[in-house]
Amino acid sequence: MEYVIAIPTYKRYVLKTMDYIKREKIPAELITIFVADETEYGIYHALWGDQYKIVIGVLGIGPQRNFITAYYPVGTYVVSMDDDIRDLISLKGVGFSIWIQECLNWMHSCNINLLGVNPTSNVYWRMCSKAPEYQSGRYFAVGVFHIYRIHALIEPLIFNLVEDYERSIKYLHQDGAVGRYNGVVLKTTFWANGGVKQARTMEAYCAVVKEFAVKYSDDVHTNMKWIPALSKLQMLPNLRINRHIKEP
Repeated sequence: MEYVIAIPTYKRYVLKTMDYIKREKIPAELITIFVADETEYGIYHALWGDQYKIVIGVLGIGPQRNFITAYYPVGTYVVSMDDDIRDLISLKGVGFSIWIQECLNWMHSCNINLLGVNPTSNVYWRMCSKAPEYQSGRYFAVGVFHIYRIHALIEPLIFNLVEDYERSIKYLHQDGAVGRYNGVVLKTTFWANGGVKQARTMEAYCAVVKEFAVKYSDDVHTNMKWIPALSKLQMLPNLRINRHIKEP
C-alpha cells in the first residue's frame, strides 16, 4: 500500500531521524520535511534540500500537524515521524519497509485509521510482554511516531502541546478504536531541546491539560507524574485515556 512520510521539525537542524531513515534505506521521494517559516526553510534547505523535499508550514506543533493533514489528499496514509527518533527496533528483526506494510495492511483490513506504537522504550520489557502484535481499542497514539489515514470527517486539532491525545480521541469517536502496534520499540528523547520546548512551559502545559481534561471528561482522566523537563520540584498532571467510556 502507498504511503508518505511527514517529518515536522523546528530548530532541530541535525534531524536525528534521518540517521534512522538512511540506515533503513527509505526512499527519499516518500519523505517531506515540514518547517515553520521562511527563515527555518533557509536553514533546513541548506542542510537537507539536496536530498529531501522541504515545505513551509506553520509554527506550533498542533497547527503544523493540521497543515500536514491538509497538505495531502483525503485517504492518504501518513507515517508521521518526529525529528528526534533515534531508532524503531523491530522485534522480528525485519526492516522498516516490511513492518510498515504489515501495519498498513492490518489497518486496512480492520478499518482502523490511526495506529500508534507502545510508548515504552524498554526493549527487554517488550520482548517479554505477552501482548499481541496488534491491538485495537481505547489506546493513545503517541505523536512521536504514528500512522494515520486522512479522514474527511476528522476535524482539525484545536489543542497545542497535547495534540496527540486530541487526535487519538477524534479517531476513537470516528472509528470506535485506535490501533496499537507492539512489534517495534521506539527510541527517542522525549521533551528534548528544540521542537515545542519553548512553548511547553510548566504553566502552559498544566493549563492545556486542565482544559483538555474538562472538554473530554468522558474520554480522559488525569494522574500525577514526574516530568523533570518541566519541573524537578513537583509532580504534574498527566493525561490518560479512559479504557472504558463513562456511563451517563
